[in-house]
Amino acid sequence: SPSSPPSPTLSALMEDEQLELGFWGLIVQPNKTYTQTVDASFRLSMAALGNVLPEGGSRTCLTVTVDKKRFVLCSLTPEKIEQCPLDHLFRVGEEITFSAIGNCPIHLT
Repeated sequence: SPSSPPSPTLSALMEDEQLELGFWGLIVQPNKTYTQTVDASFRLSMAALGNVLPEGGSRTCLTVTVDKKRFVLCSLTPEKIEQCPLDHLFRVGEEITFSAIGNCPIHLT
């Protein structure tokens, strides 16, 4: 059987995707929206509830709107599902909007 091609190195991926090493994070407050035009490509890799949750915290959905289409990235519920690994690349020039629908803040990294 033919062998698979070698996996690209991190530096090759960074070059192809024009990613830079560094930290990106955002705390999306409940029922708020955060809109930006991406000025440096970044990868969204984790959504998590914070260490302090509101009294009676309940399921909160993280959404992203890209090209006027809204997508649910994950739903987090205190004491059940408090973090969710993600793998989404946002590229330079895209207008994106994150929102948290529910009553818990969601930390993105």
